Order: sequence, then structure tokens, then C-alpha cells
Amino acid sequence: MKCIFEDHLSQIVIWFEKYFQNENKWIQVPFNSFAPTDFDSIEKESLIELFCDNSLKAKFGRMDLIQFWISMKDEYSLLSDKAQRILISFSTSYLCETGFSVVAVIKTKHRSKKKCRKRNESGCVYFNSKI
Repeated sequence: MKCIFEDHLSQIVIWFEKYFQNENKWIQVPFNSFAPTDFDSIEKESLIELFCDNSLKAKFGRMDLIQFWISMKDEYSLLSDKAQRILISFSTSYLCETGFSVVAVIKTKHRSKKKCRKRNESGCVYFNSKI
């Protein structure tokens, strides 16, 4: 079982590194990275200001990544919005994968165990809700 978890975690690290290439490194480590090439001058200046703010460095160390970028909404709205747009894809894909897993379980393992209660005129089948 330990090998399965190790393999899974190593695959997550590889996927995470692939997704957060150098262009998005500023989200993970805003105090030790370069501005991406697609940043305009205002975004670059904001990142430099953020980089120089020692109180934010301390705040970054106390908070998790998503909370930090949400808290920057008022002070560094451009950077916060960009970071949140990239970070939101992780939670969205997680929810989709979880939903597909539930559907797969329902359609395979538990489907044969469920008993049909009744059938209506439109052909829909109602199942007993106990799994």
C-alpha cells in the first residue's frame, strides 16, 4: 500500500512541476522568482513591490498559498487575480475527478446490488437509495 501512495504522490509532484513551470513560479514563491514574460510593466512593478515587502514575506510564511493570494486582493489586485485564476483550476479538476469517480462506482460495483423499485411511464428507473 505504501508503494501505491509513493507512486501517486510522485506523479502529483511531476504534474505540479509541469503545470507550474518557470512562468508560474511567482505564484508558489513570490519572494524569490522573476516576473513572467507575459507580465506587463504594471504587473512587473507590483511583483517587485510585493517582493520588497518584508511584512508580506512573514505573512506568506504563516498562510497557505491560496489564502495568501486571496488576502492580497486589495493591495495587489492584478497579481491576486492572476494567481487565483491559475490556482482555481486545481480545485475545479479535483471536483471533476471526484465526480467521475463517484459515477464510476455507481455504474459498476453498486449498480448490480441495487434493486429496482418501480418504473414510470417515461422509462426512467428508480433505484433504492441505500448502497
